[in-house]
Amino acid sequence: MKWSFKVGEIFGISIRVHAIFLLLLLIIGLSEASTSGVRAGLISMLFVASVFVCVLLHELGHSVQAKRYGIKVEDITLLPIGGVAHMHEIPENPRKEIRITLAGLVVSFAIAGVIFLILLGAGRISELRSPTLSGIHFLANLFWANVILGFFNVIPAFPMDGGRVFRALLAQRLDYVRATHIAAMIGQGLAMLFALVGIFFGNWLLIVVALFIFMGAGSEEHMVQMRSFLREVPARTIMATDLYPLSPGDPLSKAIECVYRGCYSDFPVADNGRLMGILTKTRLITALHERGLEAKVSDVMDTDLKPVRPDEPLAEVHQKMVESGVTAMPVVDEGHIVGMISLENIGRFFMVSSALKKGAA
Repeated sequence: MKWSFKVGEIFGISIRVHAIFLLLLLIIGLSEASTSGVRAGLISMLFVASVFVCVLLHELGHSVQAKRYGIKVEDITLLPIGGVAHMHEIPENPRKEIRITLAGLVVSFAIAGVIFLILLGAGRISELRSPTLSGIHFLANLFWANVILGFFNVIPAFPMDGGRVFRALLAQRLDYVRATHIAAMIGQGLAMLFALVGIFFGNWLLIVVALFIFMGAGSEEHMVQMRSFLREVPARTIMATDLYPLSPGDPLSKAIECVYRGCYSDFPVADNGRLMGILTKTRLITALHERGLEAKVSDVMDTDLKPVRPDEPLAEVHQKMVESGVTAMPVVDEGHIVGMISLENIGRFFMVSSALKKGAA
């Protein structure tokens, strides 16, 4: 995610913090310090940081459970409105999705339970009745923060935790795509309600959360529809066969000539028909900047190849691209390159097919 940076790694999962979160932390600290003193400002910053540590633990709950099912978790990013765990896929098995979702909620309520026991043991349980942002009742505030985090996520506003559980329950009786559509509509409806409440009460944070829910629901519904549709289509259906292969010894200027003529900007690199590598648009642009037009293709091509079979479903091809972070892959049959397929190809095919399907309906 742009404007975020890595701060550590837990269980093989990168932990990232968005720059705006740090800016928010500073603003809160300065605002509190200007009215109640430097000490109060520091305590308020510590409290906000502690809340986000709890958010991180909540997301780790999801992530660790997902890893148990073999799902790759790229990273967890802390944003001003919460945390996001980037998983390469969401299981379509309803029971697995429910368990992954509930793991985060269990963590939040478990943290609240531990804090409750600490306050009870210290004879300070009365602090829970009068939470204050002044920092006097730090643990009591943290207790309520986790309770609110837990109950807020229970709201069936897809793609929040409650919405995911709702979708999984629907998917036990309905088609997965249909279940996602219903959950997304309800999530977007609740998002609009949150936005209206936020506007009425002047709560900008609720408006931002509403926008996040609305966009997230629409995005995930689109991804589920695309994955379901592409599962039935083999790679050969949309692969580009008008190839412009480069040789390892060619200069980058030859690739640029092809680009000027309107060719694809991702090139297979072959030697006597045998695939040797691939020169992607990103690598080409970077190499031009760093090495110039006369640099050899063999010096900059990507040799870490993950070729695609002609009969491989587009859903699996798309998943490979997402996991590998590449925009194009060669299609290989018995060691010989027969085509190229890109995220752009897949996106255009899905867009046209969806339009035709809607027109027929």
